[in-house]
Amino acid sequence: MFDLSVYLPYLLNRAGSRIAESFSEKLKAEHDLTLPMWRVLASLNHRDGQRVGELASMTTIEVSTLSRLLGTMQRRGLVERRRPALHAVDGDARTVAIHATGAGQALTARLIPEALHYEATALTGFTGDEAEMLKRMLRRLFENMDRLEFKTVEKGRLAS
Repeated sequence: MFDLSVYLPYLLNRAGSRIAESFSEKLKAEHDLTLPMWRVLASLNHRDGQRVGELASMTTIEVSTLSRLLGTMQRRGLVERRRPALHAVDGDARTVAIHATGAGQALTARLIPEALHYEATALTGFTGDEAEMLKRMLRRLFENMDRLEFKTVEKGRLAS
């Protein structure tokens, strides 16, 4: 008999949803920010000047949704779009790099300790080694799913 309580996708979703919902409430109440906005700011904090496709991949936000979100964030003064030098990227004049503004960087700096608090709370009772191992395993799980998505795309191409 199938037992949902030990099914890995269910467990991952349950844990992730609990953390995300709690942090989302704080972001909304104290900063009028959504979780996807936070992901964009955090990703730009890690590496500023990403292209939309790179940001979409890093934040797991669909490109068209991300484009609308970036528009909202730009109107709020959190990010800006800049055209990089043509030779610096790929020679495509349509290429746009997304950068956090000073206000976006300042907000991110204030939010990082909060995000780390939520992570620490979720990892209560784990040793440092266990926490690192869990993170490595989760990254591997995510990468493993790329194989499934590739096979799905390939099947779709074959069927068309």
